[in-house]
Amino acid sequence: MTRLRDSSFALAEGLTPAAVQARLGERFGLRVLDEAPESTTWYDTFDARLGRAGAALASQAVNGSRQRLLWRAKGDRLEAVVPGKPPAFGHELPSGPLRRQVAPLVAMRRLLPQFEVHRERLLLELLDDEDKVVVRVGLEHGRVREPRTGEPWRDLPILLHVRPVRGYVDEHAALLELLEELPGLAPVLGGTTSAARRVLGLPEPADPSTLRVQLAPRMRADTGLRQVLVALLDTLELNLDG
Repeated sequence: MTRLRDSSFALAEGLTPAAVQARLGERFGLRVLDEAPESTTWYDTFDARLGRAGAALASQAVNGSRQRLLWRAKGDRLEAVVPGKPPAFGHELPSGPLRRQVAPLVAMRRLLPQFEVHRERLLLELLDDEDKVVVRVGLEHGRVREPRTGEPWRDLPILLHVRPVRGYVDEHAALLELLEELPGLAPVLGGTTSAARRVLGLPEPADPSTLRVQLAPRMRADTGLRQVLVALLDTLELNLDG
């Protein structure tokens, strides 16, 4: 069976969620569901071990004293609720599927907050002639900040997320074709996390232990050595917290 993948798109200025909803309503039946606003904090190690593996770990407050941990990796999703603050290390996660996924990737590294997103979402359930849900679409307004820097919130682009439903391959394909026809809709690889990184000016996940130093062929040896040492110092400073 074909495995369908989630996908995300950014709405350009001038394309409104209402216009998208109206266009979808011309092709599918719609059930509109408001979702409560939520704040989500994403975590990774200083050397982006989760991001480089194509995974994401996030937390959301539950009733003030507990945290819901959300895991996504290559289409798989897991959740777990833990008391207090999110665990700082993979081995501190409660026993179960989530720990088995996270701990080997994180190893000895500390999980550090990367960015926090506050968002309001509208869920559209796309229906067939029998009122069965064939695809889910989320329209998301959000803002982002780096929790460790104290910087102010920054607006994210309006995002549209496509969540396919197993068994409805043709309907999923039809939706993607319809979205391709909408002017002002651009694919966003990585969804909310990639959009947040771009707004904050953060790089995509990469291994900082790989030094990227530009040395010119005729550069003096002491100048080149200075650049290498500065790059090593930057890596050491990144590693201080993790």
